[in-house]
Amino acid sequence: MPEIECFWAEELPNLSENLDNEGHPLWNIGNRGPACKASDLPVGAVRKILLGPDTENNPPQWKVGPDGLCLAVETPAGLWIMDHQSSQGGFWYRNALDPNIKPGDKVNLTVLPSIRIHANKEYHAILQNGKLIEV
Repeated sequence: MPEIECFWAEELPNLSENLDNEGHPLWNIGNRGPACKASDLPVGAVRKILLGPDTENNPPQWKVGPDGLCLAVETPAGLWIMDHQSSQGGFWYRNALDPNIKPGDKVNLTVLPSIRIHANKEYHAILQNGKLIEV
């Protein structure tokens, strides 16, 4: 079963030099490659999804995790929001992200139960100790 190491991606400050030619913000992935827009992040990149400060106005199917962040990871089948309601109605459990993490650092996240994506490509995996492991 292929394993994919997951790493932290962080949005650069929204300054003109940190935007691409179309005005999209760029994301820093440390030593894993050049800064890129969100749609070009490589598989394994974990990033936060921006929610409003007033959680009552956020979509009800989204929540924040134990670290106060709503996180997503790029999978081979596309973006998966781990702090999003599942198709069965429940939520995934995950541990907190290290508050001192830097772009490109391995994330030490475990998410339970497994994930199944039915998008561009069928994908079933677990995220354990910072690795996406296809099952």
